[in-house]
Amino acid sequence: MEPSGNITVDAWIAEGNELAAQGRYEEAVVLFDQALALDPAHAAVWYGKGNALLSLERYEEALAVFDRATALSPDDASACYNTGYVLGKLERYVEALAATDRAIALAPRKISAWHHKGYLLEKLGRYDEALEAYNQEIALDSDSSPAWFGKGNVLDKLGRADEAILAYRHALAYDPDYGPAWYNKGCVLETEQRYEEALEAYDEAIRCDPDDPDAWTGRGYVLEALGRYEEALAAHAGAIRLDPDDATAWYGKGNALAELGRSEEALTAYTRVTEIEPDDVDAWYARGLVLHQLGRYKDAVAAYDRVLSLDPENTCARDNRETAQNKQQPYEVG
Repeated sequence: MEPSGNITVDAWIAEGNELAAQGRYEEAVVLFDQALALDPAHAAVWYGKGNALLSLERYEEALAVFDRATALSPDDASACYNTGYVLGKLERYVEALAATDRAIALAPRKISAWHHKGYLLEKLGRYDEALEAYNQEIALDSDSSPAWFGKGNVLDKLGRADEAILAYRHALAYDPDYGPAWYNKGCVLETEQRYEEALEAYDEAIRCDPDDPDAWTGRGYVLEALGRYEEALAAHAGAIRLDPDDATAWYGKGNALAELGRSEEALTAYTRVTEIEPDDVDAWYARGLVLHQLGRYKDAVAAYDRVLSLDPENTCARDNRETAQNKQQPYEVG
């Protein structure tokens, strides 16, 4: 005879959790449902099922399940935290923050809740409060690379570049293989025009993840700033191999080709940008410049017209359009 009552339910919870630990989430959900058929008021079963659904990225279902778990066990900080986490995945940030604050009220030393609070406040554009949350996380765990990474991101958004770089250094001191920290450090250094240091950071990001197209693109733009156009071209080509629809990489490729005097190829690259991002003003303007240089004045006028339709106050496009218009010949074919 099968064991009855909570013994059976507890056994199924243990088995469901084991299946989830093995990545067998669908099977885990089935077991948790069987347990709920025996005891629908068992909060731990709802919690286990919610975790399995969360791992399956079935967020709406997970949210309903975690809501049930917190209704049965309102003082369960983990269930409150997971409710907030799922709401964050659903981009319901204000509700997510309320659930996360509830988790912190129940468990003030819950590091993951402080980290998620920082993330949510950052998403809400409340950067000073986000910084406070990451500082709280660091106070609880000063060796946490994700906490220092989050702090760096917020400091960057607050325009505190030097402090952001220092925060990324802390993150990397604790985890030298933290690719996103290398990448974001590179972005800040690039913005600060510290190009050699930025290049080193992007190279480290690529070392951590050679398949990260953003790191290759960042490397390309820094090399352009350093006047190393052939290397920049190779970096942008690397990004495009990884992501053929990376408009930023195509634009960078166009810039490098234009600097190398390879105008026809640059035109192809800029045209690709406008196919991916039809409202990219910079790409249309660059396309107009290259067409202008190639003597294709009618096409250049059309490109400048597109710029002005997107940005009517663009005086450079307006002046260049007038010049190209004046250079057209009556017999020119567009």
